[in-house]
Amino acid sequence: MEYKFRRLEAKDVFPMSRIITKIGFKEFKEAFADENVQKNISSKKSANAIGMAVMLNIAGIVIGNLSKCETDLYEFFASVTDLSAGEIKEAPLADFTNMIVDLVEHDDFKDFLKVVSKLLK
Repeated sequence: MEYKFRRLEAKDVFPMSRIITKIGFKEFKEAFADENVQKNISSKKSANAIGMAVMLNIAGIVIGNLSKCETDLYEFFASVTDLSAGEIKEAPLADFTNMIVDLVEHDDFKDFLKVVSKLLK
């Protein structure tokens, strides 16, 4: 499935915020405070071990909450690509997953997350 993301604009912050809230962005902060993560930090485990523990926590948060924003995701992707929500909904699983990864790696999205992450400090 081919698609192209347009440049993200100010109007995109509202649907992105709804999606991120439903996925559990607030819970991401708690992923770092998890007992296993803190134990790895205290015992001076490698950065890889600490990173893996955090990523497992975050993956659990995302997977556990993804169904809460299914329709929002289809509509958002349709609004930022040249595909319809129906085409996205019917996309092969690997293509849809790649679309999520591509969005997260999109420079405009990274910039958005950097700014929003300042609120967690």
